[in-house]
Order: sequence, then C-alpha cells, then structure tokens
Amino acid sequence: MRLKLCPCGAVLDVRHRECERCGRGKQRASVSTTEAGYDGAWKRLSVRFRNENPLCEECKKRGIATEAQEVHHVIPIAESPWLRLEWNNLMSLCVACHRAIDQARRDGQ
Repeated sequence: MRLKLCPCGAVLDVRHRECERCGRGKQRASVSTTEAGYDGAWKRLSVRFRNENPLCEECKKRGIATEAQEVHHVIPIAESPWLRLEWNNLMSLCVACHRAIDQARRDGQ
C-alpha cells in the first residue's frame, strides 16, 4: 500500500481520490462560463461598463489612479442571479483589488 500526505495532515492511501478528513481531492462538477452567467450579454455589458468607468474604484478610494481590467458583481451572481446585468450591481476593479475582494468574501469578511 502506497501512502501520501494530504495538505491537512491526514495520511491517505494513494488509491483514494478524496481525503476523508477535509474532503480535498473531491471531484467538482465543472460549469461553463456561460452556465455561470458570463455569456455574450455579460461580455458586452462588461466592456461598456469598463469604458464608462475606466479606473479601479477601490484604488480610486485610496487616491491611486489604476486602470480597471475587470468588472465585479457587488452582490454575487450565485446569491442574486437576477442582478447579474444590473449596472448598479457592478464595479470596475484592477486585478489585484478584484482578487482581494473575492478572497475577503471567501474568508467571510
């Protein structure tokens, strides 16, 4: 029997795909970007929104002018899918600020 160590510290038999302690290795069902709400209508709106709001809104609050490369949903699509194309639910962000906001949301802050 070959063993491996899971990042959570559990010792696993290499034949097992999933850690019984933390669940790592569990196969996730993949969802296409279109199924996740990022279809052609979203792409067009995102481009238009960034054209009208070209600076990162979070950087701007700190007095820094940074080009926005992404558009963020203030209320996530998963929570309120009917708001995914609502102008008032969007904000222009640079990549770093978008990652920070998404990470804070995942961490429950």
